[in-house]
Amino acid sequence: MIGDKIKSLRIADGLTQQELADKLGISKVAISNWELNKGNPNYDTLKKIADIFSVSTDFLLDYNYKHNINIKIDYKNKTIKKVIEMLKDKNISEKDLEKAIKIVNIMKEDKKK
Repeated sequence: MIGDKIKSLRIADGLTQQELADKLGISKVAISNWELNKGNPNYDTLKKIADIFSVSTDFLLDYNYKHNINIKIDYKNKTIKKVIEMLKDKNISEKDLEKAIKIVNIMKEDKKK
């Protein structure tokens, strides 16, 4: 559930409920209620939470996106296609997959020099 993920991310980041509440501009009670699965954040707050913890809203909502990654890249590039195939089965976020693709592209450009 979303509350469990918020709690795990908050603890892993070393934040108290109050510190997360302050970052979000909401009450500590709201954080507590979510973590007890007694409600959910609204859409705007969900986006803020995703940004704070560098995860996707899909991850927070437990949406299984590993086979639905929609990134605009040149699929003719065999190296990038291999990277995507290797990583998409690892439940990696779109944001991290995009970073991996950028790294591969940078490495390829360096190799050309």
